[in-house]
Amino acid sequence: MKTYKLGVVGDPISHSLSPKIHNLFAKRANIKIEYEPYHVLTSNLDSFIRDFFDDGGSGLNVTLPHKIDCLNSVDDFSPIVKKIGAANTLTRLRDTNQIFADSTDGMGLIKGLMEANINEIKSDILILGAGGAAQSIIHDLQTRAPRVIAIANRTKEKVKPVVSRFPSIGL
Repeated sequence: MKTYKLGVVGDPISHSLSPKIHNLFAKRANIKIEYEPYHVLTSNLDSFIRDFFDDGGSGLNVTLPHKIDCLNSVDDFSPIVKKIGAANTLTRLRDTNQIFADSTDGMGLIKGLMEANINEIKSDILILGAGGAAQSIIHDLQTRAPRVIAIANRTKEKVKPVVSRFPSIGL
């Protein structure tokens, strides 16, 4: 059975529950993984990502503050990453050996809402924060056409670029 080398990269990283969650899931699914947290400074991010995948890494989750800067280290992006300018998942594509960036926060939220029988289409939605995860969530929520999507953030300046990416959202 193949062992997959996986991890989460961030600065700081000690707060992340990803290793515990992913290792528990892998054990229950009978998948062999090595999922580790990696504390990486922004100045070392590009070399870390390239070395991780060159050393046999299969995938990385990306957390603060690297969701935007990680895009400098990849070869290709999903359409959502092209739109929002941030990623939370990096993988090595088997057929091309390229590093691929994606954003899965929005689809994860939609799936969770559906499993909980929460119909966001008839809802008014408030999103706290305007970072990469929020933008991924907004993108996927807009495809479901809820009544209202509102964003609350500590600084109005950080909300303005989000509104420009998603014009139907107001400040």
